Amino acid sequence: MREKVATIKLKMVIKMIKKQKMRKTTLKKGMLFLFLWGSMGGGPLSAQSPGGVGSPEVWFQTAGSGGLLTGSYRWQDFSGDSLRLKTYDSRGAAYGEEYTNSVVRFYNGHPALELDPLPDLRSCEVQLTHSSLAQATIIGAFAPSAGFESNQLLYALNGRSGEGVYVGTDKVYPSRESGKEPFDYGETEGMDLRYSPNDSEGNADAFRSTSLRIASYYRATPASTGVWGERNTAVLTFNTTSLLSNINRTSTFSIPLAESRPFTGYLPEVIAYNRLLTPLERRMVESYLAVKYGISLPVSYIGSGGQLLWDIAASADYNHRIAALYRDDRSGLVQEESATSYEEAPRFTDQAAHDYFYLANPNNRSSESRLLAVGRGDGLSLGEGEYLFWGDNNASTSLHADVWQDGLRRMDRQWIVQTNIVSHPQTLAWKVENLEFKTEEPFIVLTKIGGNSAAVGTALTSVPLMSQTGYLGVSQYLASGGLTLRFGAPAPDYSAGSYDYGYFIDSDFRAYRIASGVQEASSFALLALATSLEVEKTASALFLRVNGIRLPESEIAILPADREQAFYGAVSVNRGLTDVSFRLRHGGFTDTGNRVELSYACAPGFAGSDDEKGFLAIDHSGRGDFQASDVEYIPVSETDVLRKKLIFYDVYFDRDGNGTDVFTFAMGSSETADDLQIEAPVCGQNDGGFSLDIGWGVRGYNYTLKDLQSGASVREGWEGSRSLRVEGLPTGAYELTVSEAGGYTFETSASSGALLRAKTANFLPAVDGNISWRVSGTAAVYTIGYTASTGAVGSSGNVFHYGLKQSGNKLYKVENGKETQIGNVALQTGDEMRIVKGLVSLSYYRNGTQVGTSVIRLQDYGLSFSGLIDFGQGPTELLNANAEGFFNLIDFRWDLTEGVTAARASNLSKKYTIAIPECQLKAGEGGTQTALAAENGSNGLRVFQVPGTQTLRLTLSLEAPCGVSLLVYDLKGLPVARQEVPLLQSGQSVEVTVPQAGVYIIKALTADGREYGQKTAVY
Repeated sequence: MREKVATIKLKMVIKMIKKQKMRKTTLKKGMLFLFLWGSMGGGPLSAQSPGGVGSPEVWFQTAGSGGLLTGSYRWQDFSGDSLRLKTYDSRGAAYGEEYTNSVVRFYNGHPALELDPLPDLRSCEVQLTHSSLAQATIIGAFAPSAGFESNQLLYALNGRSGEGVYVGTDKVYPSRESGKEPFDYGETEGMDLRYSPNDSEGNADAFRSTSLRIASYYRATPASTGVWGERNTAVLTFNTTSLLSNINRTSTFSIPLAESRPFTGYLPEVIAYNRLLTPLERRMVESYLAVKYGISLPVSYIGSGGQLLWDIAASADYNHRIAALYRDDRSGLVQEESATSYEEAPRFTDQAAHDYFYLANPNNRSSESRLLAVGRGDGLSLGEGEYLFWGDNNASTSLHADVWQDGLRRMDRQWIVQTNIVSHPQTLAWKVENLEFKTEEPFIVLTKIGGNSAAVGTALTSVPLMSQTGYLGVSQYLASGGLTLRFGAPAPDYSAGSYDYGYFIDSDFRAYRIASGVQEASSFALLALATSLEVEKTASALFLRVNGIRLPESEIAILPADREQAFYGAVSVNRGLTDVSFRLRHGGFTDTGNRVELSYACAPGFAGSDDEKGFLAIDHSGRGDFQASDVEYIPVSETDVLRKKLIFYDVYFDRDGNGTDVFTFAMGSSETADDLQIEAPVCGQNDGGFSLDIGWGVRGYNYTLKDLQSGASVREGWEGSRSLRVEGLPTGAYELTVSEAGGYTFETSASSGALLRAKTANFLPAVDGNISWRVSGTAAVYTIGYTASTGAVGSSGNVFHYGLKQSGNKLYKVENGKETQIGNVALQTGDEMRIVKGLVSLSYYRNGTQVGTSVIRLQDYGLSFSGLIDFGQGPTELLNANAEGFFNLIDFRWDLTEGVTAARASNLSKKYTIAIPECQLKAGEGGTQTALAAENGSNGLRVFQVPGTQTLRLTLSLEAPCGVSLLVYDLKGLPVARQEVPLLQSGQSVEVTVPQAGVYIIKALTADGREYGQKTAVY
């Protein structure tokens, strides 16, 4: 049988090279894929299996001995055979002691076993008793920690006599008996688990950042033709060299001494099948490992049900450092917090100093070496099949000014989210007795009054936990009389025999467990330096976390009979000598979204100061342009100074249900953003536009819209409301400048006969000056001008010597109390009015055009005039009243009668960058089938709809015949159709039928690891 070997490496192009009946294929970096081609078989799904792919011969995961988080670790077999990894014994692989090691690294919260690197002294072996692995798929996660530039041996496989093999980080070594030479699968591009200078990363640091990789090995040898068959046993050997004799070897090898080093590093998980997996099955297993350990794949992620979890084509700019939350019961995977294991230099995840957990202790939360950690809200559980994926755009973590939000500096790096989790945020009601209660999202603040108040104050949740997990957290607590935190019955008392579980902290900070309603007599810990207390409830136990560290000795086992009870949350505070206040946070009772942590050890610009704080910025449109109308700014909830983390609670992604958000982080003092909505033009028409809801400044704004390409001003004007709308724009990039129009904006309410007036607080003897304002509407009635009266603002003696009156859309000039209509003037909203005074006359202007004059009487030359506005009976408003010359004193202000308010502008101005997108088709319009087919052929996959049917004809351009899994998904990523083709010829057509018209995502996965994808409309 002809054999083929291939390797996948992230971000590299496929190359096929023939060598001694072997095919070498170098693919994208991140996975090593070696296979010896043979027939493909399927296998039934078991109740729990990696990626939902059933019947593994061995499924090793690193687990703590006795289920403990710390101490000794081993490989535990979840295949059902309970196989064990044993140290080498000269009597055979069935003998020897189980290999354990207390040295582990945690990748994305999961332990990875370190193998002792001493050559052959600690070889570790597992004997498989149901297969010789003559046909096999072996998939594992490997994390080298040293010797990156040398070849190391990952493992050896010995089964059928003479057909053993060694798999290394650089080469595959067949047995002498096979007559084949070693295969350097990284020879062409350096695409392997060994670093060389010509690797795509470019330098050793970049290689180490991504050194945790998935290696998938395929093998198929001819079936046994012996009369008695063959012995169905095989031995996998880890931490091995080829130098010394091994009683389990069934073959001989010629491996140079320099290439015969045992693998140095960590192995979290290894899986072996006694068959060749289909391309889809292999992808499902690799996706499971990638999610679990924070590994970035260069291809789409597919769930155990065949669903499309992360579409590599849909997020082309964000396929860096991919991580996810995911619950997959078929795989036994519940990943409710995640961070990438591909942290950038120098925070290599293989180093103890940069472990996933703070101080490398799994009782702690994630370490400062994780730039971003995302998890479900404390106490919340994922539903089966729910997922939240994110990846970044590979930009820097530095800050720049945010064009959408004044006063903010935004991080260049952005993350995109793909999720199917539906948010249901709601407020949790509390039943409170003898406590002062107030809300400061995401906390509530409780205060127990000291002295002669009631002896006990309580707060009880109005609803029980939604599932079996819950959370209560207290911060800023200073003991006075004693504090109780508990889960249990919906009553504030702790009667014997109830199902209450929790903790009591007395006034001396001694902590006591409460189990089944009974408080223990002895304390288990002294919490004298506690700044935060957190109670975590699981399905079967409670734990207390102090200053972020879970105390193992705090564990309380919940009796089996109590586990299905309806658990409420309660806080009880005893009266002390003084008042005591603290913040309380809850989880598990309502949907509190997600918890997001940003490390300012990794991003120093977010360390914060007295003047600035951090924000999480979520662009709910999913475009990533962070236009103000789409962005939610969430201020930092808490800062963990030990772990150097900014923590954001109650974060809800995908509020609009489109499945996608983009988020980043910002620093600044502002907490609100303007609402900007952009509309694309219809194709063939320049009718794009935008609307802006302005949430800053004093009403009455001047605006200018400039074309960024030509620099020309295309629109300018004035807007008196807080909503600016501009229409009739073609596709393009624009800069919008919005500025306060200045002056005073007056508003009045309806009066009950009293005067509604504003008068300057001083009189001014200057000769020349002017007053200007804007017409806010054509229903207003007011008079504005000059008075020589020295009476107070409310005095009836204030009369207008000279000025203008608006009454509806009509304009009058006022001369010593006499009104004369100015003909041919019909006022409109936004008109700029101006009164200009000289020594002997006044001129009246509308939008720069003179509309009337008045002659100042000789006897009035020597009078000192004040400004006066009469608003009639109201309600009305007058915008942007400015004064120059005549009123230009430092202490210039207006005195107001009751019912009149005035706001003075501060010359604020903001700029917005606006991108009007490409045109949109009108309803009913669409491209032709020919255009669709041309686009689909761009990457080797061509898709045609068979006329008159809902059948798609798929054609794939291949370099060589190959096994292919053809998959069809709806836009939610759910599988619609699947076709397995064991051997597809290049150009051969395959038909797939979809259930109804719509838009579908087509994926073709090949046996050599490539992926092709298109989005196709079916009519």
